[in-house]
Amino acid sequence: MLVIVAACSGLYCIRVKAAILMTAVQTLMCFATMVWLYRHPSQGPIDTKALLPYPIGFSVYIVASMLIGCAVCQLIEIMARRTFATHHMLELRNQAAAKHGADLQVLNEALAASSREAQARLEAVIELKERLRHDAEQRSSEKSQFIANAVHDLRQPVQAIVNALVPVTIAIKNNERADALELLDLSRRAILSMQEQLSAILDISQLESGRVQPVLKQVDLRQELSQIAAEVQGLAEQFKVDFQLRLPLADGSEQRELWVRSDPLFLRRILVNLISNGAKYRRGSDEVAAFVRLSVAREGEDYRISVQDNGLGITPKLLEQGSIFQPFFQANNHLAQGDKGVGLGLTIVRALTALLPGHRLQVQSEPDQGSCFSLLLPCSATSEQLALPTGDEAHPSASLSPELGPSGLYTLLVEDDELVRMTTLRLLQSLHICCEAFASYECFEAALDALERVPEVVLSDYRLPNGRTAVDVRQALIDHGLDSAMVVFSGETADLSLLDALAGVPTLRKPMSSELLMQALLRAAQQGAQRRGAT
Repeated sequence: MLVIVAACSGLYCIRVKAAILMTAVQTLMCFATMVWLYRHPSQGPIDTKALLPYPIGFSVYIVASMLIGCAVCQLIEIMARRTFATHHMLELRNQAAAKHGADLQVLNEALAASSREAQARLEAVIELKERLRHDAEQRSSEKSQFIANAVHDLRQPVQAIVNALVPVTIAIKNNERADALELLDLSRRAILSMQEQLSAILDISQLESGRVQPVLKQVDLRQELSQIAAEVQGLAEQFKVDFQLRLPLADGSEQRELWVRSDPLFLRRILVNLISNGAKYRRGSDEVAAFVRLSVAREGEDYRISVQDNGLGITPKLLEQGSIFQPFFQANNHLAQGDKGVGLGLTIVRALTALLPGHRLQVQSEPDQGSCFSLLLPCSATSEQLALPTGDEAHPSASLSPELGPSGLYTLLVEDDELVRMTTLRLLQSLHICCEAFASYECFEAALDALERVPEVVLSDYRLPNGRTAVDVRQALIDHGLDSAMVVFSGETADLSLLDALAGVPTLRKPMSSELLMQALLRAAQQGAQRRGAT
């Protein structure tokens, strides 16, 4: 019996204990059924021993019942396992679907965030593009306005010169010397005005292009401001203003405290422009004497250089808008043409100040009370400042001999522009300077071997025909063994003195005054003579 139970349990993949328990239960149930079937109603309790003679049928019945029960149990178990497996698979799929849904949610949120970021970037790019376009249009409009204002202002002196040509010609023919000199003086003033405007325009162009950078040095304010005061004294007399210079007491301690770190050329240009502005925009009243005061005072780690006047002043609205620093802006344009200036002085002041580190410009003004422009710059008090060159070493021009004159000076001129060449030649000849002029480098180089004497100075334009420059002119002098001094004058906006090939060569920028040209020629001639004498 046990063998049959074990076989059935192995066959139907059910546990042995469960099969034995099921067989015992079925046996008891079958035995109870047989007892009930074989009892006679009239008889008492049936003797169980009477049932033992039927062992084969009983066993077959028990086995059959067990097999049927095992089969039923196996089917129920198979169905239960399939149901459980199905529910478990569904649960796993639900979990996977939930996880996939969560991942999709995260991806959707990331995609939405990326989309918002991309949209924000696109809007930023569009806004930047629009702002750049607007700025470009504004700069283009400002440049067009700048050019229009420049051309308009340049037309005035040109018209004055044109108007003077005919009457000065008539005056010369009629031998009316006084009238001719007066007309020539008017033409000279017009030319100086045009030269001032052109120089200012070129300065603005260089500053805006970034080609001009400051060279910071240790500057003695006491010496620098004293030189500026001497330079602007003539301007003050021209505009009939009282120029005043106020410096701290010149004892030893104060002298050491007047050292600053700045670019001396930039500083000089800023202060001269401010002083010139104060002189031009003076009040025309005789009741109050017009003055321009230049002073310096210590403020903590800075020095404050103030240019104060009692002139026309500036309205608060213009100060707030910053209009006074715009190119060609002139608040008091009712002044006479000779007094108004170019309108670029404060523009240059602001541009130069912005290039100087640690320098700040402040303005205070009231209408009809005057203005005060203050420049704050960092002070410097190191021992190395005391070793700066002074006297003739610091100012080579001071070593020029006052007896040196242009008469007898031998000069070569290389200039391709016919008008500039002929007028420069006539200018030099009028000052008794012996000069030979050449229209190209090739003509100049071919004439070097036939020179009867070594020229003291060679004056050359920088850009010449056929791709030649003043560098070639200098090299030709070296190749022919001519130790002549050289001066370059040009209309180039770049700083030619920065070229290695022209190191030590004085450079002038067109247009320039005749006085400046003569000073450069005489200085170069003397330095060349000193160099040749030393060798």
